[in-house]
Amino acid sequence: MRLTAIDIGTNTILMLIAEISEEGKVTLVRDEIAFPRLGKGVDDSGMISAQTFGRVVGVLKNYKQSSDALGSEKVIACGTSALRDSRNRHELIQIIKRETSIDVEVLTGDEEARWTFIGTIFDSSDREKHFAVIDIGGGSTEVTLGASARIEKQVSLDLGCVRLTERFLRSAPPPPKQLEQARLFAKTILTSIGETHPEKYDLVGVAGTVTTLAALDQELTSFDGEKVNGYLLTLERIERIFARLRLQTLEQICSSPLIALGRADVLLAGTLILIEFMSLYGFDSITVSNRGLRYGLALREFERSKRILTVR
Repeated sequence: MRLTAIDIGTNTILMLIAEISEEGKVTLVRDEIAFPRLGKGVDDSGMISAQTFGRVVGVLKNYKQSSDALGSEKVIACGTSALRDSRNRHELIQIIKRETSIDVEVLTGDEEARWTFIGTIFDSSDREKHFAVIDIGGGSTEVTLGASARIEKQVSLDLGCVRLTERFLRSAPPPPKQLEQARLFAKTILTSIGETHPEKYDLVGVAGTVTTLAALDQELTSFDGEKVNGYLLTLERIERIFARLRLQTLEQICSSPLIALGRADVLLAGTLILIEFMSLYGFDSITVSNRGLRYGLALREFERSKRILTVR
């Protein structure tokens, strides 16, 4: 079956169009990203602005057109942190339905963590190998521990790169006081995860912060998903990149062809969250994945369709 999975995040909207075989093998047809920043100002006001409504609907109209043109049988779309937090989310969901015919499901933090984990490690050949998957989003960070056969622990935290930037890192480069406030806030939130046993788990990172860091560390001339996926980043290398970013203006950060304009102002915050997590829980390296939630959503829909067919 061919289907479309859309991940409506706080900073980005990601679309995966995939062909899934009867055995559950996922073949990529198209992968797209846009930066409408749905969560702009939501942490402070609890509301999505009218301007943001227009940006989000415009992106989803384009995605629906691409999906139809490529013969997708079904479109599934899920919202995460910003939609969970916004008081006017139902209004936006109704407009999306009216303008695009797309139904949007708002995931709980636990659901987001679960399907991000499954979408990241689903093709692992060793079902007993243990993973810790971290997803640093715009409004929240999810950490999930387990093996492909079972999830042992999942945590969703109100800590993301857009949220942290809007609260503390209001200029680039940020003054030392702002940076220290952001670091202490992130560390306090991350402490609530509890023990993760780094000797037991292979750490895997998804989402834009880690994929951008992987591209920067390799000094690629342009972003290359194949070179990013599976790349091993050490904490030492991440800290070196952070040391450069913390001294740069937004214009200097934007000048890199590897940093998308919609990510430039929040990359420092995302990197800080990653460093604090790895330092706090004793991970000295992380494997980068360019998969994540949209793959998990596609697999969830595939499993549902199999159950329906079985019942019939």
